[in-house]
Amino acid sequence: MSARFIVMEPSKIGPQHITLLEGYLLALLKLDLPQRGLKLVYRADPSSHAALSDDVRARVPLEPIAVIDPEERRWVAKGFQELGAIRAALATMGPDDILLITCLTAPALFLLELGQALIADRRVVVVLHSELEALFDPGLRSPKTWGFWAYRWFRARRPSSRLGIAVIAPFVRKELETSFPATFPPGNVRLLNFPVSPTMADAPAPEGPPRVSFIGYKTRFKGFEVFARAAAALADEPLAFECVGGGQIESVPDGTTRPFAPGLGFLEEVAASALAVFPYQQGYVVTMSAAALDAVATGVHVLATRRPCFQALAEEFGPDSVTLFDTEAELQAILRDRAFVARVRAGAAGRRGQLANSSFGPAATVRAFDAMLAEFAGPVNGAVENGAMGEAA
Repeated sequence: MSARFIVMEPSKIGPQHITLLEGYLLALLKLDLPQRGLKLVYRADPSSHAALSDDVRARVPLEPIAVIDPEERRWVAKGFQELGAIRAALATMGPDDILLITCLTAPALFLLELGQALIADRRVVVVLHSELEALFDPGLRSPKTWGFWAYRWFRARRPSSRLGIAVIAPFVRKELETSFPATFPPGNVRLLNFPVSPTMADAPAPEGPPRVSFIGYKTRFKGFEVFARAAAALADEPLAFECVGGGQIESVPDGTTRPFAPGLGFLEEVAASALAVFPYQQGYVVTMSAAALDAVATGVHVLATRRPCFQALAEEFGPDSVTLFDTEAELQAILRDRAFVARVRAGAAGRRGQLANSSFGPAATVRAFDAMLAEFAGPVNGAVENGAMGEAA
């Protein structure tokens, strides 16, 4: 009987994180795991499996688990449920099985870190996301928040932990190793790149004035008010300011909404943008914006503040794909430059072409998993030799 490579998503439902999940599963399918004596399985809520593409869903069997919707924000209850699902998975694991947990709430992460005996010598890796922000911002650590539990996990973490950890972008790993070398020495943090596939290559050019889009949720960190003020200040410009998300397009600043165009989904509506604006004001020190990666995938030019995640994108893709700004006045001046807007609106195909050889391209994710499988052919978890853990870029 083959050993299993278990991709487990105990935290998200439906289309949540589906770009990451689909990309990880596609990368693993390309590695032809049966030739390595491994069977790929997906442990998740059935709605998450249903949100995968037809091809991936047909090729990756589901082992269903119950998942509390994160939108309910029941962090402690959800953490215990996730830990229970992980315990159940560990109980079924053989000595050659691999368990990759693609997302975990901070309470569950903390409890799993404390439960080293549960892991024993099993091969277990957790992919870390926005919970890492609490390590850098004390304002996120108040009781009854995810940041409180994330910081407790950090304080409990030791380099020799049996719980393997991975991050989705090179700049995140570099920042962890630089800021906290005692906890995250070189070789302790794996890199499993966020897989971004170029999409919308055949999308027709949108009609009407150039769209300037704010993508995703209007959270307090993301500076929506900056976007709204720019829309008001540039009302005399031939630009259409819109918010894309939640199955609808919202016009700014008048607030009128319309559903996505018939037959078009979220990425198609993003692809219709000339520019995607990310006026983020806080956070994203060690978190990659999924909304920004959606813009990159569709070839839309990114216009963003100098948060570390956007600086990383600017370094990766250059000024043809990413423009950074420091002030609202600078943002508005850039948007008033009609030649600039026309140029970036016409350059989507070239920007999509940059993805193939980037650290966010699908090939980089395949290399990352190949490196992880090579590592697991040797020592189990814990610190390994520098560069051996999921090196891909």
